[in-house]
Amino acid sequence: MRIRPAEVGAFGPAGAGGFISAKGAAVLDLVTGFVVFSAVVATVGGVLFHVWLRNRHHHGSLFWAAAFTVLATGGLLIGARGQIADVFSIHLGNALMLAGLVLLLCGIARVNDEPLRPAFLLPLAIWLAGMPAPQFADSVSFRMALYHTAALSAYTLIATSLWRHRHRSPAQRVLFCLSAASVAVSAVFIVSVVVWPPDDFLTYPLGPYVLVAGTVALMGTVVAGARLISEDADVSLVLLAETDDLTGVLNRRGLARRFAAQQGQRAGGALAGVLMFDLDHFKSINDIHGHAVGDAALVHFAAVARAHLRDEDIFGRLGGEEFCAILAVSSVNEAFAVAERIRSALNAAPFVTATCQIAPTVSTGVYVAPRDTVTLEALLTAADAALYRAKSRGRDCIVADAACQAEDLCMAIG
Repeated sequence: MRIRPAEVGAFGPAGAGGFISAKGAAVLDLVTGFVVFSAVVATVGGVLFHVWLRNRHHHGSLFWAAAFTVLATGGLLIGARGQIADVFSIHLGNALMLAGLVLLLCGIARVNDEPLRPAFLLPLAIWLAGMPAPQFADSVSFRMALYHTAALSAYTLIATSLWRHRHRSPAQRVLFCLSAASVAVSAVFIVSVVVWPPDDFLTYPLGPYVLVAGTVALMGTVVAGARLISEDADVSLVLLAETDDLTGVLNRRGLARRFAAQQGQRAGGALAGVLMFDLDHFKSINDIHGHAVGDAALVHFAAVARAHLRDEDIFGRLGGEEFCAILAVSSVNEAFAVAERIRSALNAAPFVTATCQIAPTVSTGVYVAPRDTVTLEALLTAADAALYRAKSRGRDCIVADAACQAEDLCMAIG
């Protein structure tokens, strides 16, 4: 059954009613509104696609570029109601609007390092499941309720993801508030069309208010989303600048920043335990087996060390075959025990390449000092001196700085 020209299915946050009343008088020039909406949204999508082209590791911007492009297409189709077949204007147009919300959700998930889940397709599934119903063609209220039920599920999924990560940035909190408000608006609209079924959208009192609310929410989403992309890009650039390309651990710059951020904190221990590692006979590994095997040895050690460190511990590569870990400890014995676990684990885990089997060993220097009264350079210098003595004693061993060898002294410092 063809849908009557005076009726239009729901659109976005507002729901799209007919553009011309039964008497032919213009009630609200929504055609122009849809064209402007689509132009603005398509422009945003183009900008986001350009952002992705400049940084293809930022998958969130690609999803959002696709989302705004799809939203713009859906808006144009709905705006062409009466000029094109209903299947394009209502069925496909609203489906594209929901697909745009799904893509927005996918972008948020990627920014927050969450996996893409099958549940994200729920909004589209609701809309597609309702289209075959007889009421779909006969009842504008059914279409409006169906669309807003699907949209409500999308906003709920978006709000849930943002709530889990609300502490990461102010933009996440702003987007959560907008999503929560959209959930509330959709819920009110669903209840209202069920309790007070409209003959068409144009005569429905809540229509203009929902339209305005949806427009404001969309503009807020664009601004907050742009800020979120900027924040995420900034974080990505910082990580890139502070990460060792070969091993994926922190570099010297990253070590310095993380240590500065933790200065003065006493969670987990009042002392900073510094472990300075140096792979033994690394030059020989390079000379005999080649630099590719040498690189593999560095990656192997980094993986072994990280497996025996806590998430809050700071670990990085200083350069060459030297690595450093900074731990919150309560005594030199605790730091020494961590170093021994790493040394033993490395000895027990030789790695095999296509041409050889390598069993690298590591020498370690240990130094412990009060966390909030010592500089990073002082810690590294003292730990490096202890490492030098470990090398002098035959390698594959652990040596603590002389000032820390007496356990009572270290406890007294803390």
